[in-house]
Amino acid sequence: MEVTVSILVAVYNASGTIARFVASMAKQELPGLEWIFVIDGATDDSAVVLLRELETVGMIASSRIILHSRNRGISVTRGTALAAAHGEYIIFADPDDWVDEGFYSSLYATAKECDADFIWEDFWLDVDGWASRVIQGSKCSNAHVLCADILRGSLHGATWNKLIRRSYLLEHGIEFLAKRVSLCEDLCFLCEILMTAPRIAYQNGCHYHYCVRSQSATQCLSSDSFASLDIVGRRLDGICTTLDTHRALYHWKQGVRLSAAFSDNVTWGMFRNLFPEVDNLRGLKTNLVLKVMFWIAVRGGRSCMLTVYRLIRRRGKRRC
Repeated sequence: MEVTVSILVAVYNASGTIARFVASMAKQELPGLEWIFVIDGATDDSAVVLLRELETVGMIASSRIILHSRNRGISVTRGTALAAAHGEYIIFADPDDWVDEGFYSSLYATAKECDADFIWEDFWLDVDGWASRVIQGSKCSNAHVLCADILRGSLHGATWNKLIRRSYLLEHGIEFLAKRVSLCEDLCFLCEILMTAPRIAYQNGCHYHYCVRSQSATQCLSSDSFASLDIVGRRLDGICTTLDTHRALYHWKQGVRLSAAFSDNVTWGMFRNLFPEVDNLRGLKTNLVLKVMFWIAVRGGRSCMLTVYRLIRRRGKRRC
C-alpha cells in the first residue's frame, strides 16, 4: 500500500508518556500511515516500552524504529526521521503529547482537496490537566506573511500541527539543521519552507494535544539553549529576505535577548553573540558600559541590565 502520511517521532527519555502517545496513534484510521521513531541515545527504557506498546496495539508492521548510538540532539534526530520517510506527506509528533481521532485523515483530506503543500490547524495546549484551544487560523494566503507570523509568535512555530508535502521538501532541498540544536529547530525548518512560497491551506480543526512540562527544554533555558538560538538566528538571517520577514526576525531576536537578560545561564561569550552592540556601537565608553552592565546582571541586577541596554540601543541608533 502506498504511504499517505509519515508520522515522524523523535524519542528521548519518554518512557513515562509513550504508552499514551501510542494508544492515541492506534486510533488513527487513515489508510497508508507509517510511523518512524528515532530514539536519540535515550538513557531510560524508552525503546523497550515503545516496542511493547507497538506490539500491544498492533502497529509493529507499520512502524520503524531507528536507534542513535549516542544523543545527537533534536534537530539531527528530526533530520534522520525525515530522511527515512516514504509518505506523500510528512508530519512530526512528540512522544509526550497525544492526538484525537481523525487528526491525520482530516488534514490529509484538506491537503488533497486544496492541492496544498503546507496545511495546518489549531491545537490544544494542555497544562497540568487543563486544556485550552489555541487558535491558529489565518485569512492570509501568502506564505511569506505566514513566515512573519511564526517569527512574531502569532502562529506557533512547531511542526506537529502542520502537514507538509514530502516531494516539495525534496524539490527545494529543505532539511533540518545538521547541528546540535536543542531549540527552535522546527521554527527554522518551517520558515525555510514558507520562504519558498508553497501552496498553503488552513483547516479549522483541533486535534493535537501539546502537553507542557515545567522541566521541558522550551521552559528551562540553559546556556546550550541560547547557543542553539544563536545558530538558528544566523540561519534565519539568510532565509528571511523580504522586508516583512526581516522585521519579524528582528522581533524574534529581541525576544531571545530579553530571555537571555533574565536567564542565569548566559555566559560572556553568549552575551557577545546576543548583544553585538558590545562590539558594534561606536565609542569606548559605550562598550565599557555594556561590559559593566553584564557584570551587574550576572550578580542579580538583570532589571538594571535591561534598562541600560535599552538606553544604549537608543543611543547607538542615533549615532549610526
